[in-house]
This record gives sequence, structure tokens and C-alpha cells, in this order.
Amino acid sequence: MLLSSTRLGPRYFTAPSAGRRILAGFSYLQRIGKGATTRVWFPEQLDGETVEWAAIRQFEILQEAGNLAIDALDVTELNRSFQAWSKMRAGGYRVTIVTLGCYVDTPETDDLYVLDQKIQEEITRLIHFLYLSEQSETESTVCHEILAKKEWCFEDALPHVAMALGAKRLFKPHKQDLAEQTFFEILKRLPQNQILHDVAVGLVLPDASKEKNWIYIAKDEHTPASFFGALGTTVGVMVRQQMRGHGDRMKTHHTHWQQEMARAAA
Repeated sequence: MLLSSTRLGPRYFTAPSAGRRILAGFSYLQRIGKGATTRVWFPEQLDGETVEWAAIRQFEILQEAGNLAIDALDVTELNRSFQAWSKMRAGGYRVTIVTLGCYVDTPETDDLYVLDQKIQEEITRLIHFLYLSEQSETESTVCHEILAKKEWCFEDALPHVAMALGAKRLFKPHKQDLAEQTFFEILKRLPQNQILHDVAVGLVLPDASKEKNWIYIAKDEHTPASFFGALGTTVGVMVRQQMRGHGDRMKTHHTHWQQEMARAAA
């Protein structure tokens, strides 16, 4: 079952007993296979407010490999097949939003709910995809269970974010990196029963306006595995036929010498 794009918030997030106000935020955006972009909003003064909760909103928008090109892979059509294969690599987008906030006395004031709706609408507008309900619920349930056991760890739960931050620290001045370090130090110190971590998984849909971007399922003999298997077999046979070792050359030389001796004796 696919989730409705306009009702993701209530589907994933229960109504709070009190209102929630966002105090600071961090965003991570990556097109899979490309470099990641990160930004942090962390004011020097939090207006005397104490951070009481954190929310992680993780979107995994996936593009399947092998079914977005209309051309099949045929070992007898190497040039065309290699061009088709180059368009059939898996990819997608990864978006992670982390917010820190506090509770307020007015239940109707819920900045996190508003943010959830805006994030979803923006991603849906930019990327043509469908939410996958079963995968999303499974991923979110795993995160909830880890938090309930108090075994949640930022580096394990968000390895892509931890890796990006670690890489930035190698080349970035300490002062520019201080806001991000402070942000995640607060996240690590929060009680895990005050952390929300939900994952939404989506599947990128082909753009019908592009001629070679229709959904296509290749036959078994034209799949990438079969294509490269046949190609490897062909190249292997050619190599074995053309490349002879030292023993082969000695055998040929000895046969030629025997023929010359027999001819001389006659």
C-alpha cells in the first residue's frame, strides 16, 4: 500500500500531549553517488530555552537499477548495450533533517508537524516518486525499538551523516565546525525516550516525457548479469586462443625442429 503524499505526518507521527517548538536544526542532502551537502542552524543564544526533544526525519528516495532504460543488453551490440548500461545504475536521493526543540503549553503549537508537512511537500514537488508504506514502517519500527531499548547511537543510526561530518572536519577550520559539534553533542545527551527517528522510503518514478525512461524489465538473457557473464566468456575464449605461454612456444619450436630433421633424413 502506498502512502498518501498529503497525509504523511499523521501517518507517521502521533499527536503530542504538548506543543513543540523548534530551536535548532540540521539538514543533510545527497544525491546517491555524489557528494553530500550539510547545513546547521544553531543560534548562539537559545533564548533561555532548554532543549527537551529531538526529531530525525530520514527520507530514502531510491532509483532501481536495470528497469529505467528501454534498451536490452545484447552482447552482440556492444556499443549500444554499454550506453544503455551506463543509464541503468542505481541511485536516488537521501535527505535527513534533525531538529532540536522544547515543549510549550499550547498543544496546537506544533512546529515539528508543520515542518514535516513542508519537507514532504517540497521533496514531492522536486522529485517524482511514491512512498513505500511497508518499507517505511519497517525501517521506522526498527528505529523505535532501538530507542525503546536505549541502544540508539547517532553514529550507528545515521552513518552517512557521521561520515560527512567527519570528512568536513579534516578540511574545515575548527571555528566553522563548532556549531555542528555543539548541535550533535546536545543530541547525544538527550534522553532517548525524547528522541523520535522516523524513516520514509520512496521509489523514484520514470519521467514519461523522456523517450528512453519508460519502465522496462529486461528478459533474463538481457540482464546486466547475463550480459557481463557472456561478455566475460567471450573475452576469455579470445584470450586463451591468442595468448600462449612459454611451454606452448617450446612445443611449437620442438615440432618444427622434428619436421626439419625428418625432411633432412629423407
